[in-house]
Amino acid sequence: MRIQRRTVLTAGLTGMAWMAARGLPAAASARTRFVFEVSSVAGGLLDWLVDWRYASITAALDKRGFSSMLVHSSVAGSDTPNEDRASALVKALQGVNEHVVIVGISNQGNFLPLVAAARPIRRIVYVNALVPRPGKAFIEVCQTEQVAVPGSYLDRLLKTAERYAAQLADACVKGL
Repeated sequence: MRIQRRTVLTAGLTGMAWMAARGLPAAASARTRFVFEVSSVAGGLLDWLVDWRYASITAALDKRGFSSMLVHSSVAGSDTPNEDRASALVKALQGVNEHVVIVGISNQGNFLPLVAAARPIRRIVYVNALVPRPGKAFIEVCQTEQVAVPGSYLDRLLKTAERYAAQLADACVKGL
């Protein structure tokens, strides 16, 4: 008996479509929670304002059937801010049994992998966030790699800061 290639491909595609259709309800029923780490402001007195700033994204996720949570943490005066923020997130997620997607904005990208190393995470989402370089401190990355889009506001700020730092260094060594 000879089986035609078209028959095998059709059977394979039909099987894949059947499996994908069976997986859709399972994926839809698997609960996923989006988690945002936010820095506490003024000792927590202004956390309500931070919550208000995230209200539109949490409402949009809720409308799509996804729960979300904000985790407030403060690292004021910490020698290890990334580790402290990651620990606060891991602690806040101890009772969460849903799949977790952690969302990092800006410098929060520094500690997101620490959370993923400490507990199961379904996905890490970087929103205009730093992607950490293993074995390199953030300051090393900033000094050796481009961290801003050329011509952007951040790029202009960094160049201005470099110019002022050079002027300050010149002033400090003048006359030595």
